[in-house]
Amino acid sequence: MYSDSFIQTLFFNLFHILSADPQSKLSESPALKTIVKNLQVDNERLNRLFHEWKATEKKICALPDPDENRQMISILLAADNLPAGLPITSHLRRYASDLHVAESVFSSILKNPHLLKAGGDFAERQQGLYQNLAQRPQSADDGSSSLRPRNLYIANQISPEGLDELQRLVLAHFLGLHVALDGPPGVGKTQSIMEMAHILKRTVYTRTCSSRTTDAHIISHPSLIAQDGVSVTEHINGPLARAMAEGAIFYGDEFNLLKDDVQKRLNSAFDDRRFIDRADGVSIQAQPGFWSAISYNPSQSMVARDLDDSVADRFVHLHYKRWSPDFKALISRLRSIGNPQSLQAEASRFDVQLKWRGISDGAVFYDGQKSDEGSIRWFNFYSGKESPTAPQYQYLMLVQNGVPDPHDPKQQSFINNLAQQAFAPVQLARMLARFTEVLHDLKTSGRSPLLKKIGLSDLNEKEDLELLDIHDSSARIEMAAMLHYEYLCGRGWNRYLAQSYAARLVVDQICYGQYRQKKLRDSSVYDMVTMVARNMRLFADNRQYNTRLITQNVLNAEKNKSG
Repeated sequence: MYSDSFIQTLFFNLFHILSADPQSKLSESPALKTIVKNLQVDNERLNRLFHEWKATEKKICALPDPDENRQMISILLAADNLPAGLPITSHLRRYASDLHVAESVFSSILKNPHLLKAGGDFAERQQGLYQNLAQRPQSADDGSSSLRPRNLYIANQISPEGLDELQRLVLAHFLGLHVALDGPPGVGKTQSIMEMAHILKRTVYTRTCSSRTTDAHIISHPSLIAQDGVSVTEHINGPLARAMAEGAIFYGDEFNLLKDDVQKRLNSAFDDRRFIDRADGVSIQAQPGFWSAISYNPSQSMVARDLDDSVADRFVHLHYKRWSPDFKALISRLRSIGNPQSLQAEASRFDVQLKWRGISDGAVFYDGQKSDEGSIRWFNFYSGKESPTAPQYQYLMLVQNGVPDPHDPKQQSFINNLAQQAFAPVQLARMLARFTEVLHDLKTSGRSPLLKKIGLSDLNEKEDLELLDIHDSSARIEMAAMLHYEYLCGRGWNRYLAQSYAARLVVDQICYGQYRQKKLRDSSVYDMVTMVARNMRLFADNRQYNTRLITQNVLNAEKNKSG
């Protein structure tokens, strides 16, 4: 879950605090044992950290990232649950300025030690303290510096329907669907999952994978522990098992680098079974709230792996695109200077336009507009109606061309007209099934009897369909698409946009990873699949959009033929 630098700084600080009391024996410290157990630090690593600490300058150090700094401090505080004295908290107060925290933060905890007792176990205490720290003001009355605020998130992966990556992730989580993120390095895949942990107020357990990663690294591994003076073997849960047992988030980065047998070994955690068997025979059942995300960088390299098809079938796939040069320049600037007084004003210097968005519990989304007085007016994302309350979580979104503007009357009139022509729910489910069947026929034989009915009878002449290679869709992904459609329509969203987004989920799953950019003759696989979807009126391409003819040609014709 935590980086090497995080673990090193945490333990160096802990060793420094515990060694300040000459009467105590460091190896017998309950706080040290608690942190070692909960962070799953083995004896070899602990000894190495201790010897490294002995060779360095003895001082308290903060982590450069404010969020990681909060995590570290909350772990130290959560281990300080002794009946009296609170030695760790007292020591941290003396070094408040070194930790970029107001002294009053620690003083308030010393005056209210019940904060360290909240929750039944270490993880609950730590999360409660972390949230308490995150809600602290930027400045304190005593003039000392406190924890700096989180960097404001800028959503930048916007679907043509107008859903950004945070909205898409929140929707998938709300509907009980795991997600797979693909895209080039450095476009925010990991950052968006870390932001989800903040939105959901849940712990995230991470594993960066490689070809040498085994299921023991992810599920559980044996460890020798002392019990009643005897060494016994105990299995320690890995990041996936911990996330399942705690109802937390599992994030597997570079997941495609895992060997196929390791990927398949994890399937039971990601489908309806929701359990995983450890090597010692113990079965871990996923608790409510468990959610997983995996990410990978698809490559056309001959030695690169892609996700195993059976694994890919268990995830909703989101594709992250490369950043534009101006947006990349803006992010580089912000990471070098921190949040300026006005992010939107700073963005305008890079010819980048940002707008406000928000999220509240229950996958309720908001659009924000700044008023002339400078305050933000919030509107329900689905209905467009002004909201009397502000969202619980607020962020900025990159404005992109071609994305519907809910406050543009002309655009709304056009989209409302599309909604009147969109498929009815039953028709949409049937058309999605026909769409994937056409693609299956093209993959296996290069032909489909439906091509003529959808106006693509010359597709075989234009493209070399013998090269077509796609991931076959299944009922699982079509069900996920319809779950999104029904939820979005139920919230009052435009019916055409909900239809378009449902179809996009199917397209992105069929074209996940390396499939996406494979070439036929003139088009990529993704372009060809999208063209078939457009000709089946799952997507609109002009003002003459109408589903009646395609329904008559494809669905009614089959009905008449069977009759």
